[in-house]
Amino acid sequence: MRRLPRVFVWVVGFLVCGVAASGQTPEDLKRLVDNQNFDETRNAVRVMLAESDKRPEPFYYLGLSYLEEALLQEEPTLRKDLLEKSKQPFLDGIERKKKYANNYLGLGRYYAYTGKIAEAKVQFQVAYDAASDDPSTLVDIAQAYITTGDQELLEKATELLARAETFDASNPRIYESLGDVWFERGIEELPLFNYQKALQLNSKLVTVHHKIGKYYMLYKKYSEAVNSLKEAQALDPSYAPVYPDLGELYYLAQRFETATEYYRKYVELRGQDQNARYRYAQFLYLSSQYETALAELTAVDTVTRVKLRLVAYCAYELKKYDLAKTNIDELFAKSDPSLLLAKDFEYRGKIRLQTGDETGGVEDVLKAVSMDATRLDLYTFLRDYFNKKRDYASGLRFQKLATEADPSAKSYYELGQQAYYAKTYEVAAEGYQKVIDIKPEFLPAYLGMARTQGALDPETTQGLAKPFYEKVVELGEKDRVANKKAL
Repeated sequence: MRRLPRVFVWVVGFLVCGVAASGQTPEDLKRLVDNQNFDETRNAVRVMLAESDKRPEPFYYLGLSYLEEALLQEEPTLRKDLLEKSKQPFLDGIERKKKYANNYLGLGRYYAYTGKIAEAKVQFQVAYDAASDDPSTLVDIAQAYITTGDQELLEKATELLARAETFDASNPRIYESLGDVWFERGIEELPLFNYQKALQLNSKLVTVHHKIGKYYMLYKKYSEAVNSLKEAQALDPSYAPVYPDLGELYYLAQRFETATEYYRKYVELRGQDQNARYRYAQFLYLSSQYETALAELTAVDTVTRVKLRLVAYCAYELKKYDLAKTNIDELFAKSDPSLLLAKDFEYRGKIRLQTGDETGGVEDVLKAVSMDATRLDLYTFLRDYFNKKRDYASGLRFQKLATEADPSAKSYYELGQQAYYAKTYEVAAEGYQKVIDIKPEFLPAYLGMARTQGALDPETTQGLAKPFYEKVVELGEKDRVANKKAL
């Protein structure tokens, strides 16, 4: 299934006080699931089943509540448990009425999400056979196909929606679903065209306004995204999924106070749900609100990998190294190695450095770079760590690695500086010379070279430093104010 790129790469029920009243309809249950009010959905289903357990619809929405919650679950074990809980209600619904297509769709999605795509297609075919030419059911089947992300099923979804359109061209769900197909397939123009067509038929479709907002987020049209998401919010203030997206947009705009308000509202609407709190805590961590994040995490009783990870990160940033170590060690002990992130190794390395395990700390930080080649800043972190201890030779080791990975003028200059402090003057000279070759007018490189050559020729018997000092004066005279310190 195609996912939006998120600023928050890890992460990720309503208030139970609203015990469902008699008279809930399938449409009410659908709205609760759409709003991520999973616990309230289950409460409503229990009330409906207490009145009568003969209808297939309550079983479908019971299974769907577990299925949709599983998709929000970042913890693999809990995700698996929720998926398994979704299966039996679909089977129970099929037992009540074999011609009701949606329970086959739910069962098909369960199989698709557990990696059994062949079994999923069997269930989808049964649903299709039961649907006849009912356009609403055809849309439901297409939606189930779309959620799998399977290319063959996406093609079939397009065909089903075209067929549904011939029966009922005024049904906005058809165009919403067509927008979903093209969004999933990454066709830039077509999702928006179809979503807007759906709104022409019904301008109050909250989910469509939300999807348009997510579409604009994907293509980095942030002002348009905010407008669309606020339209969804205005139509239904209890619609929980819109709030973290608004929070993310305001985070990107560095309006952290507003972003925080949206995330708090999300947690409130999700009834203090564990996943919602983790998502909020992740935002707090990313916006450097470590104390608040730690308090939020502490309030969650269940110990999960997500909680261990975020507590360790925040505790480290707050210099609570013992707490950080306890949580990072437990994270590694409880995690399959394939589920550990580069950032996990980065933080365990940093924590080890602060708790007396220098060798292990260096190994972990280097492991983080090997897992994420963009994190060259970690070489600089290790260099600076040893420089603070006045161990310039060890610092040079990591600056060499940084320069090998990024042979830029800046990196060569830092190599020259580091090697000079480490009294490895030949390496310093090589670094400064590389800078001069790349940027012949860069005065600091000549000054560094002059000092280095002076160290290589302390008695000035060879005059090695002289030409470089002369170049410093030549370049400095061009702007005496800017170069006053060098002169």
